[in-house]
This record gives sequence, C-alpha cells and structure tokens, in this order.
Amino acid sequence: MKELFDENGVRLFKGDWRDGIKSIADGSVDLIYTDPPYNMHIVKPGERNGNNDLISSYEGLNVVQANKFDAVEFCEAVWHKMRRANIYLWCAKRQVSEYMNFFVNEKKLNYDLLFWLKTNAPPTFFNKYLSDVEYCLYFHESGLVHPRSYNDARTAYVSPLSQSQRSVGHPTVKPLEFVKAHIRNSSNEGEVVFDPFMGSGTTGEACKELGRKFIGCEINESYY
Repeated sequence: MKELFDENGVRLFKGDWRDGIKSIADGSVDLIYTDPPYNMHIVKPGERNGNNDLISSYEGLNVVQANKFDAVEFCEAVWHKMRRANIYLWCAKRQVSEYMNFFVNEKKLNYDLLFWLKTNAPPTFFNKYLSDVEYCLYFHESGLVHPRSYNDARTAYVSPLSQSQRSVGHPTVKPLEFVKAHIRNSSNEGEVVFDPFMGSGTTGEACKELGRKFIGCEINESYY
C-alpha cells in the first residue's frame, strides 16, 4: 500500500492490518481511530456462552467470532506510525488493562475513557450485569484534544441500537456522530486518519465529511 490518496483523500487496503501498516511511513499519521477485535464469541439464542450462561433470543443476534488478536503486538506496531501519540481505541472491558498498561504505564500518555451507552441492549444479563456499554479509550500527548462545542466534549453517547446500524450488515457499527466528534476534536482538516480495522467504514465516512484524509485496512472482502 503506497501512501497515495485518490481525489477524495482516501486510500483503502484490503488485507490484514499487519501487511497494510508496513507500507505506512513512520511518523506520517496524525490520528488513529479504530475498533480492533474484542476476542469475544457471541453464541446463537438458546446456546450457552463460555461462562455457561444461557443466551436468550432477541432480534438481530448473530454468531460473531473474532480472530485471535494480540493487543500488545498491535500497540507496538502502530506506535511509530503516529506523528504524535494520538489514538482512539474501542475495546471490550477485559481489554482495558492491556491498553492502559501500554499507553499509560509504559508510554506515559494522557487518557480519557469514553463510552457508548445503548438504551436497547440485548437482554443477556444472566448471572451478570447487562452488556449495555461499549468503551472507547483515547490516548494522547498534551495539547491534542480541542472540543469545539459542549456536545463534542461529552464523554458519553447515549442512543439505541438503531435499525439503520443493523442494516449495514456489520455486527459492531459505531454511532457516526460520536465518531465524528472524536475526529473533529483530535485532528484538523487535511490531516491523515488511519483505521486498521475499518469494518463497515464509519471512520472513513466521518473523515470524508470532515475533510480529513483517510487510510483504511479491512481483511473481510465483503466489508472492503
């Protein structure tokens, strides 16, 4: 993948993130915004998950099996690609400690914990709390976050899982308005934003609307 952009400021790469990132020059990315695999398995209604919890039936539930993902390997690979440390990572609760250890304990970055609260989360609450929150960790050097409005400065986004999000056909679509706020807060027009796991393309859509250049990697051919 060469660092060349089309007339819309977009460069897409189909393949594994490890291959794509090799062709990105060190210090050439202004912001990384991505949703890496959560290493989780969602089973069919009526089956039991890894904790032997019975999953009840609800509309839109699909089987999702993330490939084995090494968070430390990923963090080390993207670290040198940024001009300055500036990265948003959506993650599962169990992954928070790994990312915090790398970016805060080792790299001494500032951080913010952002989250999406789903008002109609699936009713899978047997022997545990409802899974109605997704976490987004923001790690950055000083002086790289500049919210332009009260709404952009919010750390929480509250919304239902809408039918339009489900219709995209990807199991982990994030709210476009929340993504746009983050990119607006932490980058400027014309700068380069990189998403190594672009999925349905929400990051790229936000970048196009906000006038940012976008590099995206996606291994799944249909999503690409």
